[in-house]
Amino acid sequence: MNKEYIKTIMKNRLFAHIDEQECTALFGCLDSEVKSYAKGETLILQGETSKNLGIVLKGHVHLVRYDYYGRAHLVATCLPSDSFGEVYALNGSPFALNVEAGTDCVVLYVEIVQLSTMCHKMCSFHNQLIQNMLILLSKRNEYLNRKLTYITQPTLRDKILMFLKDEASKAHSQSVTIDMNRQQLADYLNCDRSALSNELSKMASEGLITYHKNHFQLIEVI
Repeated sequence: MNKEYIKTIMKNRLFAHIDEQECTALFGCLDSEVKSYAKGETLILQGETSKNLGIVLKGHVHLVRYDYYGRAHLVATCLPSDSFGEVYALNGSPFALNVEAGTDCVVLYVEIVQLSTMCHKMCSFHNQLIQNMLILLSKRNEYLNRKLTYITQPTLRDKILMFLKDEASKAHSQSVTIDMNRQQLADYLNCDRSALSNELSKMASEGLITYHKNHFQLIEVI
């Protein structure tokens, strides 16, 4: 494992409170594999199972759900240091979505059981890793609950406003830049792209927001 990748991995919540030397030693205990993918390539198909957790080392990865009609709905985007597949790997259930390369990317795979149990060397930092795993799963559950809150709002405007309010709260600012384009935001909020664009235009004309591409300014405290 090269130093560049180790530094990227250390940004993941899973490796909090583990220093670079310990992280390097840790990967001496783990069976891991690094794979490269071209943009648009599928990493994991919906319905497949995997024992591995994935960590994005370069590029970004999309988690995409396809509906009955074959339409794609973006669930999440994983950037460098983000992980995916923890829950499916832990309980052995089939993936409920596709994992796809949003750009050319490099991904590290580690068998989940090695991350969630002590190694034969009984490394102290491996214990920290297990604690971090529990926190990571808790955060993942929080993320999914938040998304569920957005998509169950009664109107599209309510979805948009609640999403922007949460982003503004995280940024401690009424001005936010999101890491999704218009189609990805529409997929995330489970709505039609044209309907989203029309509603944003109406909200801007009514003085609720201003926006340019993926930058939004909340005019009123919502």
